[in-house]
Amino acid sequence: GSYSGEFGASKTFTTGRWRHRLGLAARGREVQRSYGAGDVRDFGQGFVGVQTLVPEPAFAFGPLSHEETRQGTVGLSYDGLWTGVGQAGVGVQKTFYRHVIDQPGLPRATSNADPLLFNLSSSLFLGSKLALYASMTRGLEESGTAPGNAVNRGQAMPASITAQIDAGVRYALTPHLKLVAGLFQVEKPYFNLNRANVFGPLGQVRHRGLEVSLAGPAAPGLTVVAGAVLIDPRVTGEPVARGLVGPIPVGPSPLTGLVTLQYQPASWRGFSVDG
Repeated sequence: GSYSGEFGASKTFTTGRWRHRLGLAARGREVQRSYGAGDVRDFGQGFVGVQTLVPEPAFAFGPLSHEETRQGTVGLSYDGLWTGVGQAGVGVQKTFYRHVIDQPGLPRATSNADPLLFNLSSSLFLGSKLALYASMTRGLEESGTAPGNAVNRGQAMPASITAQIDAGVRYALTPHLKLVAGLFQVEKPYFNLNRANVFGPLGQVRHRGLEVSLAGPAAPGLTVVAGAVLIDPRVTGEPVARGLVGPIPVGPSPLTGLVTLQYQPASWRGFSVDG
C-alpha cells in the first residue's frame, strides 16, 4: 500500500522581455509492504500429460516481513525566460528519507538520509530552429536491500546520492518535428556482492554516453518517435584499483534503440496503424 500527496504554489510575472516563475512545493509519500512467509512442499516426480492427485498438505506459514518507506520534501524553484534569447532555472529541495525493514529472525534494518538536493538548467536559442541546452541535477535514489544469497541478507542499503549532468542541441526540422542530440553522465554508488559475499557499496558507477531522439509528425498522418542511447558504464573506487571488482558493472546494455511509428490519416476517421 502506498500514499502520496503534493502541494504546490507558483507566481508568474513579467518584466520587459523576461518572464519569471517562482514555485514552492511540498511532497510526501509513505509505502508499506508485507511479503514472504510462504511454505513449500515437494510432491515428487511428475509426468507431462499424466494427472496426479495429491492431498492438500498442511502448510505451515511463518511470520511476514514488513517494510516501510517514508519521505518528505520541501522545495523552491525559479524559472526565467528571456524572449528570443534563452531560459534558465534553478531548484533547491530539502528531503527527509527513512526506510525500515523488519524480517523474522533478523535485527531491524534502517536507512536514513536528509540531504539537500538541487537542479540547474539553461537553454540558449540560436535562431528559430536551433537551441543549446545544459543541466545539472543532484538527487536521492533508493538502494534497496541485500539479496537473500548475501551474508547480510535483508540489510537496508543507505539511500544513494546521484549526480547527473547533460548538454546537447535541439533542432526543429519542421515546426513540429524535433531532433535532440546530447551527451550525459550519471554517477551513483555501485552496490554488489564482495568476495566475502557481503552486499554493499563497492565504489562508484559512472554512466557516460550519447542519446539521440526524433519525435513529431514526419508526414501528413505519420508520427514518429525514435531514439537511441549509447552508454559507456564504468566502476571506479578502491575495490576496482585492488582488482577485487571488475571495471564493467553488471546490467547496463551498451546500446539500446527504439523506433515507434503511427500512421493515422484524416480519411481513416480515427483508426491507425502502429508499429
